[in-house]
Amino acid sequence: CVDLMIRVSDNNCGIALGAMVGWKNVDNESRKAGFNSTVMNKPGGSVTTAADTSVLMTQLYRGELLDKDATAFILNSLKNQSYRSGIPAGCTGCTTYSKTGTDGTDNHDTAIVQSGNNLYAVTIMSEGSSMGKIANVERAIEAAFKTL
Repeated sequence: CVDLMIRVSDNNCGIALGAMVGWKNVDNESRKAGFNSTVMNKPGGSVTTAADTSVLMTQLYRGELLDKDATAFILNSLKNQSYRSGIPAGCTGCTTYSKTGTDGTDNHDTAIVQSGNNLYAVTIMSEGSSMGKIANVERAIEAAFKTL
């Protein structure tokens, strides 16, 4: 179910996992890890920031959040994420470990990107934008790296 939650954005799996662990526990662990702007147990829906999300992805990639096997499992799910029209589409030839999120007309994408010798975290959150525009932002980021 964790793989489905990540790879195909199966919200039922996410809800079941949160209920099993306890949403209050999720928030407590998030705060302990330093994600002070992220609240999952919030009436009306969870909230986070691009900064918290990018730090989460970085720490996950570095193996700082979970044991080796769990980290490898999560990274494999992120690498094989089904929704590839945002950051992955904007970075041709890159390896991306990405996770999208949508809520109505809001579209978000976060990823660890390996592009040549560059390795970076990027999170793009939008209100009323599209995954195509998120891909365009990633293209601009890649173009900027090529000028360095």
